[in-house]
Amino acid sequence: MSISAPIGALFCAALLQAPLPAQDPPGDPPQRDLTELSLEELMNVEVVVTSAARHETSLWKTPAAIFVLSADEIRRSGATSIPEALRGVPGVSVARLDSNRWAVSIRGFNGQFANSLLVLVDGKSVYTPLFSGTWWDTLDVPLDDIERIEVIRGPGAALWGANAVNGIINIITKPAASTQGERASVTIGTYDRFLGYLRHGGELEDGHWRAWMSYSNHGPLDDAAGGDGSDEWDLFHAGFRVDRSLTEHDDWTLWGDAYNGFVDGKVDVAVPAPQYSFVGAAPTDVWGANLQSRWTHRFGERDEASILGYLDHQSRRLLVFGEERTSAGFDYQRRQPLSDRQDFTYGAALRGSYSATEDSFQIAWRDDRRFDSVFSAFAQDEIVLEPERWKLVAGAKLEHDDYAGWNLQPDLRVLYTPSERQTWWASVSRAVRTPSQAEQDLRAVFAIVPGAPDEVYEYIGDRNVEPETLDALQLGYRVRPSEHVSFDATVYLHHYSDLIFYEPGTPFVSGTDLIVPLTATNMPSANAYGFELATEWTPAEETRLSLAWTAQKTQVDPRGSVAPDVRDPEGKTPQNQVRLSLQRDFDEHFSTQCALSWTDRLTTDSVPAYWRADVSLDYRPDAQRTFSLGLQNLFHDDGMEFGPSTFNPSNRVDTALYLRASWSF
Repeated sequence: MSISAPIGALFCAALLQAPLPAQDPPGDPPQRDLTELSLEELMNVEVVVTSAARHETSLWKTPAAIFVLSADEIRRSGATSIPEALRGVPGVSVARLDSNRWAVSIRGFNGQFANSLLVLVDGKSVYTPLFSGTWWDTLDVPLDDIERIEVIRGPGAALWGANAVNGIINIITKPAASTQGERASVTIGTYDRFLGYLRHGGELEDGHWRAWMSYSNHGPLDDAAGGDGSDEWDLFHAGFRVDRSLTEHDDWTLWGDAYNGFVDGKVDVAVPAPQYSFVGAAPTDVWGANLQSRWTHRFGERDEASILGYLDHQSRRLLVFGEERTSAGFDYQRRQPLSDRQDFTYGAALRGSYSATEDSFQIAWRDDRRFDSVFSAFAQDEIVLEPERWKLVAGAKLEHDDYAGWNLQPDLRVLYTPSERQTWWASVSRAVRTPSQAEQDLRAVFAIVPGAPDEVYEYIGDRNVEPETLDALQLGYRVRPSEHVSFDATVYLHHYSDLIFYEPGTPFVSGTDLIVPLTATNMPSANAYGFELATEWTPAEETRLSLAWTAQKTQVDPRGSVAPDVRDPEGKTPQNQVRLSLQRDFDEHFSTQCALSWTDRLTTDSVPAYWRADVSLDYRPDAQRTFSLGLQNLFHDDGMEFGPSTFNPSNRVDTALYLRASWSF
């Protein structure tokens, strides 16, 4: 649908003209729920992160480009999915391809199957070895259950292993103790036709538990020609979590979930003669289940051990192929203080993944049954060279998989704190991306040119392909000149080598067809550089302004490659992204957020630059109820955000309206 953009513009402008709320009287209780804190108080809450060091540490004293998206910011954003929530993170590029597909990346190389970004949920990887990326349509963690999302820009392979190349997204859910009682929410809208969520939390003798279920039904977007995009999306999801304190020193968590639904889309694929090509709707059935458990034992201050074990199954049946994948693994971690100034963290992990695939005319696999195992071990030493001034962090991860062999991924970081309001940090790192199953085993027909004979163009995987390598330099600076202003800046230089592209080979005759192969090969290299700036300002207790600017450029050196898409990475990610966000609490009942962003053009797919605004208004009559009204994608109604991907065209993204009601009881 189309909604007049000036309504959103006038609404955003009016926020700055509204009168400031009265100041709260002194004597507030010392402990308050975060939802009751003012925006100024929230800005000054010390943020603790775990992704950068695999244990809790202050964000301010973390030698990494890291940003934390809090539960309050997710709620205010009005986002209805994790990719949409990530639009609010500086340095993250998010583009919607259709109703249920996104391209999400950090520092370039974006695409539907972006493979240089590691996504975690509570420290467990959710990437699929099929294409070394993430199925965003089934990453359906309830937003109400998320405590925070930690985003690291730049490599983190020394702790998290292969594929943590350009960044890490760690989705951290709330402990069961924070979700007690009942909660329900319903969202209806022009695109999100119905989103329902129900949760109950209770107490145990030695802990807490929660159980939840959700149902989502999303309507289709328009295709490039203005017709039905055939990309409806329907998912039922349920899960639970149990947290127990077994002893004074031992904690145990068990959680799991299961989902079932369909994810429709439109395909553009090659088919046998005489039709040669097919463009139309293609339903996809998805279901899966996950069970994981973590045990943590505390030996003393800064001294603990933990073991994570998990079992996961995913099923996906498309028009062009089907896959059943079962994965299992464990992760052991130990942190020990070697002295008052030195912490040593080490661990090991083992992951196994079994894939059963089904072939079609368009996609076939070298083996329909494949088992992959990955073993890794890591160590990290944190040394305080001078208290409250200098800190050195050195680490490395050694990893082995069945096809890529052994890989060492070292990392060295230094932190300098000249004052309590300033922090400098620098790092030099190496990370690798192991070849995906598709890059090793795939045989895909992507085009047929009629003739005598017909020319059949195929992507062909190669098990001799080597891992891609990144060498990275980063320099960062954080400063808080006052209690009302903060500033965070990072500059980086990345060098990629042995990039995998599909190189044209010598055509050969097969039956009555001429096969033109494009085989996975390591040839090109690339340099990427840029900067990321983020600042926050609270001009009044109940008003917060955030401004972020990300600039990046990727330059590919083909090094003899003649792959038709070898230079695509140069124009797949916007060179500039700017986002201005205004949050305002009018009083204890009304609050709002207005985010205005500008995204640079994508030269590879000729997607023009565009402005986008997202506006939400919340009304809280009491502490138990919240009613929300939101407008999404103002100023860019019916516009494209990304070009087509292999087998799938992209659709237009409409302006959307939603209404949401939430109850806690």
